[in-house]
Order: sequence, then C-alpha cells, then structure tokens
Amino acid sequence: MEDIRQRTLTDVAQAYIRQGARHQGNRLGANISDPDICKRDSDGVPRFYNPETGREFTGDNPRRQAQEWVDDYNRELAEAFNKTCSDYSQRLMDQEGGRLAVIEFAPKYKALDPVRRSMLDSILEDYEVTDSNGDVVSYSCDLDKALAAVNRQVAVIQRQYGQQAAKPKAEPSGPALDTPSTSGGKGDSAKPQFKSIAEAMEWEQDQILARMKGSAR
Repeated sequence: MEDIRQRTLTDVAQAYIRQGARHQGNRLGANISDPDICKRDSDGVPRFYNPETGREFTGDNPRRQAQEWVDDYNRELAEAFNKTCSDYSQRLMDQEGGRLAVIEFAPKYKALDPVRRSMLDSILEDYEVTDSNGDVVSYSCDLDKALAAVNRQVAVIQRQYGQQAAKPKAEPSGPALDTPSTSGGKGDSAKPQFKSIAEAMEWEQDQILARMKGSAR
C-alpha cells in the first residue's frame, strides 16, 4: 500500500497548495523567513510582521512572536492536512482495494471448472463496479465468500446426485406402471435423470441462483 500512501501525500499537498496554503516548493508550512513575515529595513535589520494583519510585531521579542505565529499556523495546518489525508486515503483504499482483490482472486478463478465459473459469474454480475468507461474494475462483495457459496451448492448437488446414482432402479411389475402418474408430476419425478455431476450442476444452477445470491451478501 506504499503507492497509495505516496499518492495520498502528493495529491493532498498539491490540493492544499492550490488553495493557498503556505509552502516552500512542494513542502507545506510557514517559515519565519517567509518574505511577508521577515522584512529587512534599509540597514539590513530584520523586522518581523504578522502576515494576517500586516502589522509589525512590537513586543519585547518580535522574533519570538513571529515564531509563535509560525508554529501555531503549522500546527493547525498539520491537523487539517492529516485529517484530509486520512479521508482521501480511505477513498483510494476503497477504490484500489477492490482492484487488488480481483488481482489476488484471479488464480482461483482461472482454476475453476466451467460449471463453478458460470455459477460464480451469475452471482458476481449483481456486484460489478465499473469505471467511467463502463469496464468492470472490481466487485462490491467478498469474492472468497461468493466462491464459498458456490462450493457449498456444488457439494449439495454432488450429494444429491450421488444418492440418485446409488439408488437401484425398480423393475416394472406390470403394464399398470407404464401409465402416467396421477400425482401431477410433483416431487423427484419432475427431475431428469442426470448422466453426470456436471450435468446435474448445470440443471440446478438456475434453481439455486437466488438462494446463492442471498448467502453471498
């Protein structure tokens, strides 16, 4: 996150400078040698002024008075600068953190089989975060939790298919079993006979999608 830290310092400092904050080069802050604070008379003697009023400090120690003004200014500036940096850094983290999460998740995504990948894509489409060009740059959900939801559903389907494959088929006992059922097709009779786990997962995908989206939030 060093890049975010450096970008924060640079961007906020430049913004403060544009708004008129005192600085020397790119370094923020007042200095007792600033030309509107320390001015030399015709004899080269330094005189110190309050830059807010333009009036000369005339106490027992004008230099100390000027330094106190500089210290107060810099303290207030530092407090405001640090708060702005904190807020700005969090915004960058929210933006860049999502991109980094996608990059870190990429190897896991590439290793998925086509069925799991399709199921995960169906979940993530509701959480896409796009840039100004409409390109997807991150997701507003936890990618690992979304994948865990997919794996839980796959495990359920695998168990169901395993039980179905292990159950022996009943031999027909007479012509009456060849007639359609009068139960209205409810229950397991409405589910097709799958040839593979992959086929079962594909068939189940649309039916479990709504529940998966709820569990991934």
